Amino acid sequence: MALLEIKKFGCPVLRQKATLICDITDEVQQLIEDMFATMYAAEGVGLAAQQVGFTERLLVLDVRPRDPLSEPLAFINPEILWTEGECIGEEGCLSLPGIVGDVRRPAQIGVRALDGNGREFEMDLDGIVAKALQHEIDHLNGVLIVEHFNAIKRNLVRGQLRKLQREGKRQALGLTYK
Repeated sequence: MALLEIKKFGCPVLRQKATLICDITDEVQQLIEDMFATMYAAEGVGLAAQQVGFTERLLVLDVRPRDPLSEPLAFINPEILWTEGECIGEEGCLSLPGIVGDVRRPAQIGVRALDGNGREFEMDLDGIVAKALQHEIDHLNGVLIVEHFNAIKRNLVRGQLRKLQREGKRQALGLTYK
């Protein structure tokens, strides 16, 4: 397992829309392992491929620090099937260290994806795992949490964002697992 560099706000790969993964290769499975290792080292609960410089529709989640009954999950080509309800809660992001803010999201979701072995599954989710999954799917679509912040909050973090943007622009561009 290798620890990967987490891309910061300003790195262009964070704004790229992810491409579908057609084949679950050894390289994809290795990327999943490396993403879990990187997420754990950074003490995160979710990580999308863009956050480590890859441009495929892949994310990993492990919300056990907040929900001990959950399990680590890899989602390949995740697709939200339905949403219900609404919740507002504070979110942070490994690509935006030090920046947190309230984000409005659906409270419950249904999702379909492939697991790390290429088997399709569907899940109905709520709570922290639903929130984290939506956050990571936003990354796969090139969306960052600051886009969910209200105008006042965005103005409050403007200076932090400028500093991160300078750092992020110096990071290497996106990679592909192929």
